[in-house]
Amino acid sequence: MSSNSPRSEEVIGTYTLLLHQLDSFTAFFKKRCEIEDDYQTQLTRLVSRQHDLDRKLAQDSPDGLSIPQTAREAWLEMNANVAQEAQIRKNWIKLIKQNVVEPLERFKSSRERTLNRIREELRSSIHEHKEYLSTVQRLKKHYDRKCEEVAQFHAVSEAIEVRDKLLEDQRLAHSDWEHVPSKTSSTSNNSTNSVDHTAGPSATPSNTSASRPSSDAPNHSRQPVIISGATSSALRDTVTPSPANPIQAKGTDVLHALRANTNNLIQRLNARKENKSGTAATNHIEDLRPAALRGVKVKREAEEADRDYRKGIFHLETLRLRKEQVIRGARRATEEMVYELSGEAKESFSYYNDETRIQAVSWISICDHAQHVVMKVNPDADVRQYTDSTQIEYEEPQVLYENAFIGPCRSLLFGVAINDYCASNPGKGSIPLIVKMCIEEIDRNGLKHEGIYRISGKMHSVIQLVHEIEKDEDTFKFDPERHEIYTISGVLKLYLRQLPQALFPFPLVERVSLSQQLEESREEAFRLLIKRIRRLPPAHQATLKLLCEHLHRVASFSSQNKMTFSNLGLVFSPVVFLDDPAGQQLPAQNWKDDIMEVLIEHHDTLFEGLPIAEPASLERSRSQQSAHRNRTISPSARKSLEAVRYESYSISGSPQTSPTPSQLLTQDAIDILSLGDQMPSDSPAQPPAAHPSPQLPPTLPPVDTSSPDPVAISNPPRRTFSIKRKPRCPSLDDK
Repeated sequence: MSSNSPRSEEVIGTYTLLLHQLDSFTAFFKKRCEIEDDYQTQLTRLVSRQHDLDRKLAQDSPDGLSIPQTAREAWLEMNANVAQEAQIRKNWIKLIKQNVVEPLERFKSSRERTLNRIREELRSSIHEHKEYLSTVQRLKKHYDRKCEEVAQFHAVSEAIEVRDKLLEDQRLAHSDWEHVPSKTSSTSNNSTNSVDHTAGPSATPSNTSASRPSSDAPNHSRQPVIISGATSSALRDTVTPSPANPIQAKGTDVLHALRANTNNLIQRLNARKENKSGTAATNHIEDLRPAALRGVKVKREAEEADRDYRKGIFHLETLRLRKEQVIRGARRATEEMVYELSGEAKESFSYYNDETRIQAVSWISICDHAQHVVMKVNPDADVRQYTDSTQIEYEEPQVLYENAFIGPCRSLLFGVAINDYCASNPGKGSIPLIVKMCIEEIDRNGLKHEGIYRISGKMHSVIQLVHEIEKDEDTFKFDPERHEIYTISGVLKLYLRQLPQALFPFPLVERVSLSQQLEESREEAFRLLIKRIRRLPPAHQATLKLLCEHLHRVASFSSQNKMTFSNLGLVFSPVVFLDDPAGQQLPAQNWKDDIMEVLIEHHDTLFEGLPIAEPASLERSRSQQSAHRNRTISPSARKSLEAVRYESYSISGSPQTSPTPSQLLTQDAIDILSLGDQMPSDSPAQPPAAHPSPQLPPTLPPVDTSSPDPVAISNPPRRTFSIKRKPRCPSLDDK
């Protein structure tokens, strides 16, 4: 169990410790029986040897020797008491083995099987949750990778668009500025030609040399001329003066910068393609054309990865809930183990002390002290202490449902089965709180509204009210100024309509048949209907009964609200039974369904004595547990034990009553105990001649019933106390 969580290890450790404690109880009583068995054997041998010695002494005694008769009778009585003590111890050993050791061993065996089953279920649930957690992590990595591919695709697409836009801008700018230097060149050529014609051929070198600037001139005073590819190579080295127009110079600089940025972008894209040729997004963009198809594929793959990831998260949450359910079941089993171990120990210890008190009255003071210690065992206090010390430490916070529009909701009501609601909210009773709130509000303010339950509220208002209730059911209260009565009635009908299981599962075909039988034999139809209602779960019975009583009150105001029994039956029949007449195989002739109307009108007869609570499967009656543990005690021992017990309980602080002969004649009762078992069982027990028989009262003084652990002393063979057990929770041992 090294891979388990601290909670599961704590539960297993506690359960194992309890089993070790139970094993120590069993080992103690076994050893105690072995010691008593050896002691009883030695007593029997001692009595037999003493009888032989007595006979030998009687034979060897010389004639005429006077032996004191009183001493002899006392000696014989002592030997008889030792023999009786050996027999009592033998019976005590047998009863202790049958009623203490064997029940503890059976209890230990059953709880060991429970522990093995708990350990196996904890191991499997935690292992499944841990394995699937790694699967969810892989799904998340796959989902992240697909999202990254989508992002890369969008980035590359945007880069291509930017590159195309820059190239287009470059081309347009180049075509626009190409005309400006051409005009300047034509003007200079014309002036040059005019000079050449006037100066002649001899002037060409001088003009050429004069037109070249000196090396001492600053570089910023001249700028290269933007020329096209058709310009001769001789003109490329010529330097022209800076353009007179400043706008032209600024445009030239912008064009150069734009061209440089475009070239850098193209080089980076090419370098990325060469260096990262294995990137999935780049390879797909180069391989698939057009790019729109690639984008659709990448998005579809990302959506599939997202869907798988969401399914994985949902399944992981299911496994987590199952693990938490198993851990809670293990904790309930541990609580049950704490409770039952205390109860079993209490019963076994009490039985042991009772038999020990019967075995030897001389042990009364010691046994009473031990009995008082045993009577202090309280299973409820043990369970409460265990629960209080561990619940807060290991209790995990509740995960709330968070609606996208209203935020976290503490109560999930709509679409949840009534039995599941009652199981998750044990302190709210067997009727959903929303049903009780709606009925109380309508009883208070809506019984006289015309068309109540027939007129539907606005769907938007109903949904808004549902969200308000689910946000926190415990603190919600209706506001007559904001919440219309028709909206509240719509919420009640919507809740019943959205139940996973109908409030009263009753097919339409059977209801039609029973409606016909109502006209023929009303009593027989009522009997069948009552039988069907009693088969419902207790929560459904209670909710249906409350609803029918409320609808009966609504119908009592039919003169004002126009809602008769038949009208209410028509409205609530599809809500309560959740069936669709179109999907039922009904006869071709006219049919009638009056069951809902009958439930409303005759609710007092149909729901009499309901709801019937389910019997607690884990509740064990103390009388049933003690039925197989019968003890056989002689009548004289029973009477003497009553007297001795009553005296011990009176001394230890039991309710004070007037003294009785049984309290005053305790020594007489002890004598009766020592001689009673020597008489035949079929003859009445008679006291010895030296002690007249005490007249015991027919009934003992009453016991204070207000005590948490009442002591029953009127029937010694049975338990002298009763354990008040709380209803046990279902555990893994009941599967």
